[in-house]
Order: sequence, then C-alpha cells, then structure tokens
Amino acid sequence: MNKRGQIALFVIIAILIIGAVLFLIIAKPQIPFVTPTKIDVPAYIEKCATDSMAAAADKIMSQGGFLDLNNSEKIMYKGSYVAYLCYTTEFYRPCVNQAPLLENQIANQINDYSKPEMEKCILRLKANLENSGYTANIGALNMSVILVPKEILMNVSLPVTASKGTETLDYNEFDAKTASPMYEFADLANKIINSEIVYGDFDDISYILTHPDMMIYKDKIGYDKFYTLETSGKLFVFSIRSNVIPEGWRMG
Repeated sequence: MNKRGQIALFVIIAILIIGAVLFLIIAKPQIPFVTPTKIDVPAYIEKCATDSMAAAADKIMSQGGFLDLNNSEKIMYKGSYVAYLCYTTEFYRPCVNQAPLLENQIANQINDYSKPEMEKCILRLKANLENSGYTANIGALNMSVILVPKEILMNVSLPVTASKGTETLDYNEFDAKTASPMYEFADLANKIINSEIVYGDFDDISYILTHPDMMIYKDKIGYDKFYTLETSGKLFVFSIRSNVIPEGWRMG
C-alpha cells in the first residue's frame, strides 16, 4: 500500500472512531441530578392528624356518638349496633339522657382514638428523618380536639428537632383540621333528645323546613325510635327509647 493509501485509511479509521464516540455520548441515558427531598414535618404531622380524626368521626357517626359500645345501651338496627342516646326501661316515663355532654364526649373520644395513631406516625417520622441522614429528637406528645361548625380541630404539642450538617429543623406545635358535620350532628341530637324528654317526640318536619341542608329520617320500630341525620354526604344514626306504652294498652 502506497503512502497516500495509508493516509486515507488512517483518516477513515479516525472518522469511524470519532463517530462511535459521538454516538455513545448522544445515546447514553442522561441521569438527572436529583436534589434530596426535604421532609415536610408539619405536613406529615397534619396528614396523620386529619386521617385519624376522620376515621374516628366516621365510626362515631355510624354508632350513635360512641366509639366503644361495650359499656353503652345499644340496639341492632339495619345490621349494625347503634347507641341509645336517651333510654329508659320504665313504661310511661321519659328517657334519661345517656350523653348529656355529647359534643365534649365525642371530641374526647376522637382524641383518645387519635393518640395511638399519632404515636405510630411519630415513630415513622423519626425513622424517615434518620434514614434521610438527620439526627432526630422527638419529645412527648400532647393533643386536644374540639368540634366547631363544619370542622374538627386538633392541636398537637410535639417538640421535634432534627439536624443534618448545617440544616436544623425545630418545631413545637402543629394544628390540623378536617371537614366534618360532627358539630352539627351533636347539636341536633341534643335538640332531639331534649324534645323527646319534654314532649315525647321531635318535630322533624318543621326543623327540616327551616334547615334545608339537614335531613332527618325517623323510624319507629317497637318501643324504639331510630333517628338518622344526614348532611354533607354523612350520616349520624342513633336510637331513643322514651315514654314507652306497653303492648295491648288501649284507651277507655
């Protein structure tokens, strides 16, 4: 091979090598640089709180104001037990209110239900922080729940400190809320109970006419009345036994 032929061969080989290198560079998958995600501690705590409040509220609504029916007067209705919110075993006697502080009772039950759920969330939060390279310290948990119109509110007192390099996270208190008609249900249930005690009944038609956003379904079965309250896609079901007239009783 003459000199000119050798030069041509070298040029061809060089072009092929450069082309192969360029192809590998272009075809190589590009791995984007990912900035480590910062853990949003307030959002994490608030999500745990709202989830636990909503779960407790749904169960309380379905059982007539009680999470645990073991120590409550109850009756089977449409396949599930519901609580008597007003009850008597005597004939011709008005019922006795079984939950005179219904709103506070429900708030306390939601708080009691939520606390162990929150404690589980806190353990997961600490593990997530440590797995992300933080040194985390989490103090004692204290909580309180209140019912307000259209919402359930939770205040969470929880010291949280975490550090990683020059970054420091420091929190002491969190607030959470979830949409719920629980306040409205408790308020109306109290009105129904008081009316049943004083008058032996509740005028549901008149109430619905002045409160069109609330439906009331009243079902009389034997000695018992079952009330179902409905608003915002939620139901609250409870029972009342009051002013019972024995079977076979007739006027005259």
